[in-house]
Amino acid sequence: MNEMHKLYGGSIYAYIPANFVDISKLRQVPDSQEVFAHPATDQSIIFDILEYLDEPDEQACRSHFDEIVNDSEAKIKKIEKLDLSPINCESVYYLNGEHYMSKYKETAKNLVELHMAIFRYKDLKTDILITFNDPLFINPESSSAQGSNNENKWTAEQFFKTIKSFYVADFNLFG
Repeated sequence: MNEMHKLYGGSIYAYIPANFVDISKLRQVPDSQEVFAHPATDQSIIFDILEYLDEPDEQACRSHFDEIVNDSEAKIKKIEKLDLSPINCESVYYLNGEHYMSKYKETAKNLVELHMAIFRYKDLKTDILITFNDPLFINPESSSAQGSNNENKWTAEQFFKTIKSFYVADFNLFG
């Protein structure tokens, strides 16, 4: 499945790596999100339409990261502006970081590498985030340890293909 996938009812398109599960088929997902998970590795790719943060770009990246991870020990390893210019998008940034997280309010925490692209649409008052959660270490006591393996694991290269393929087909999505 190397084709483009319709997101948000066809208003946005992007490449999603093969072997994914559309989480909206399993549970309620907020209207502002599209969530895809790898069936065997505990990896996920999340698209999220958020209110534009009226901050300098790099600070907005940090603010979105802090909001997502909610972990005082999280660390950002890299923030860089990407040489992409989607229609009506002022800038696109890539952030890479690590944080510990648990699922379902468990006490066992997993170390997760977070890759995040931030598409900044100032005129539309919108930031669109695409995050790729890639577990580096799964705690043996975590529910994620059950059946998780590295078979056909998604790669950072595939995530960059998602970023580069991302485009908005219908700006009416933003009101």
